[in-house]
Amino acid sequence: MNYSIQPPPGWKIHAHTHNNRQDNNEHTESFGLLIELEVLGVTPSTTNAPPPPTNDFIWAVTSKQSSFLVKRSNVVLSRDPLNVSGKNTKTSSGLVNEKAIGVSQENGKIVLRTKITKNANKPAKNVSTVAFNQYKSPRKVALAVSNSAKGYRDDLRAVAVRRASQYSRSNTTRKTYAPSTRA
Repeated sequence: MNYSIQPPPGWKIHAHTHNNRQDNNEHTESFGLLIELEVLGVTPSTTNAPPPPTNDFIWAVTSKQSSFLVKRSNVVLSRDPLNVSGKNTKTSSGLVNEKAIGVSQENGKIVLRTKITKNANKPAKNVSTVAFNQYKSPRKVALAVSNSAKGYRDDLRAVAVRRASQYSRSNTTRKTYAPSTRA
């Protein structure tokens, strides 16, 4: 048989022979074609898909218009739950970066949120949440936040610890002492 197949550019066609043994021990030769894509290791199913947007492109779109922005007299802040500093900057934005950290206070608990990079296409599983009880020691909360940020986003570690200790200090009540009476 003569196969006249014109491969698309970048495709390569190989002909392979296979010896198949059947139950009656007859040898039959079958010819098969194996088509391999040799364009930078890209599989055929993803060749037509557009590339994902870059962080710079996402920042160009969301830096001036976002539902999380708060614009007050010459200061632009962000209410993004994954923005630990609250400033509208590219490094601390939770929308732009693949790895983001957020510390907030909800119902008296300190909540630490981090992005999970392997679940980028699954919004329901994209964020990991850890809640610290209000009765936990402020030092233990700060240590836990520091350890979770270590190796993940070292540049935001100090900011996350500072924010968590602010929340834990606001949760603790000061002891009140009865005024001393002098005799």
